[in-house]
Amino acid sequence: MLTRISIFAAISCVSLLGCSGSGLGAREEAMVKVPNNEPIITFEGAARTRRALASVGVVSGPVIGGSYGFPFGAPSVSVDFSLAGYVQEEYFLEGTATSFTQVGTWTTDGAWTAAPAGTAAYKTRLLVARPTDPTQFNGTVVVEWLNETAGWDIADDFIYENEELLRSGYAWVGVSAQALGVQLSPFALKAWDPARYASLNHPGDAYAYDIFSQVAQAIRSPQGVNPLPGLTVAHILADGHSQSANGLTTYVNAIHPLAEQYDGFLLHGRGVSGLPLHAGAEGAVPAAAIIRTDTTAPVLSLEDEWSVAVAFAWVVRQPDGPMFRLWEVAGTGHVDAYENSLVGPIVGHDLGFPPLVCAEPLNEAPHRYLANSAVDRLNAWVTNGSPPPHAPAFIQIVNAGVVRDAYGNAKGGIRLPQLEVPTATLTGPGNSGPGSCPVGGVTAPFDAATLHMLYPRHGSYVRRFVHATNDLQRAGFLLPPDAEDAKNRAAQSAVGH
Repeated sequence: MLTRISIFAAISCVSLLGCSGSGLGAREEAMVKVPNNEPIITFEGAARTRRALASVGVVSGPVIGGSYGFPFGAPSVSVDFSLAGYVQEEYFLEGTATSFTQVGTWTTDGAWTAAPAGTAAYKTRLLVARPTDPTQFNGTVVVEWLNETAGWDIADDFIYENEELLRSGYAWVGVSAQALGVQLSPFALKAWDPARYASLNHPGDAYAYDIFSQVAQAIRSPQGVNPLPGLTVAHILADGHSQSANGLTTYVNAIHPLAEQYDGFLLHGRGVSGLPLHAGAEGAVPAAAIIRTDTTAPVLSLEDEWSVAVAFAWVVRQPDGPMFRLWEVAGTGHVDAYENSLVGPIVGHDLGFPPLVCAEPLNEAPHRYLANSAVDRLNAWVTNGSPPPHAPAFIQIVNAGVVRDAYGNAKGGIRLPQLEVPTATLTGPGNSGPGSCPVGGVTAPFDAATLHMLYPRHGSYVRRFVHATNDLQRAGFLLPPDAEDAKNRAAQSAVGH
């Protein structure tokens, strides 16, 4: 869930981009003009020269024991790793981290210069999922900046991407990068299980960026214990959802040029501003900043409808370029029914919280399909220089609001078959209730009369759905297993019966 910052209330289309009847500002128009025949780009990948970090962390573990005998926030509560031939473990990483200060004036172009400032000792934890058979490993590690908006670590993107990560042989490392989830919240690691996590120490979020760099270094050249024993790492991707994507925005623009530890970045559901570089007014980053266009590592920004509409992600739209892609997925929530179905059991298991009950049914659009595709296409971009496809359009915004069709679904954006051949109104905004309900979106099924009008026979519905699914797969936005899953669900549905 995104950090609620006061700038949201002050943003208007007049002050930032301007509004027109078409809903397109200068950045949108520029993106439309980006050619689709870009050449293949060659990356040096793991062979590139890495910048030396000021300090190198030491890994210890696997961690065992504690009052509960298991790690907090473990995805294995909801995902059976053994079925995929994977194991989940927990490690500690400790060392000396560096904070940073701004150099010069930072503007919305994202080309920010930072310099080392102070240092402090730290010790944090890593959640690791890896294939037990080294021959199953595809060579790429996805490192996720765990989301802690709720006051505890949540592996949001592992949940969204778990099908692709496990079936395609990735290793995954979740990082407790920020202080809130380690020691500042009543639900932080140290409070939840003092016996297991007593030795952890986070000096503050000003040091989170260097800690995140040191995680990549510890994976590539481990000091102490190897958290990925037997695996030969070729590439490391950075990944983060919501507030964590905001942290990675600041990381890409200010810290990656100093560290160059990651080969690619997936920013999932970012808002209008990156996280601060450090506490205090002088650490604030400019709101509405784009991703710097001279980054040396490719960046794929994946946006759901809630983030575009409510978190003002439309304000930070920018043209695709040689090292940047922007995908906006219409009809999707920020924390949808699928993610809640897997996160809910973890929270219930670890914290004893009851299942989430929202005012409206949560959004059921399979946003995870696009998250799976984003990982796959970013990895292909990094490993063989094959860039992801350009999105066909943005979600349409006029006067800061989403433009909707006759069925209440958003116009524009990447369109899942569930929107092209709709059986419900699927929105990103509109829900309410406790916890993540307000960001979960809504599913409002069509009534029987509307369904019969649209699809008088089951076969006609399935044919149209299959056609839309195949189109999206051919365009490069659906992976074959997900396309088959979608078509099978349509075939098994009661629509038209």
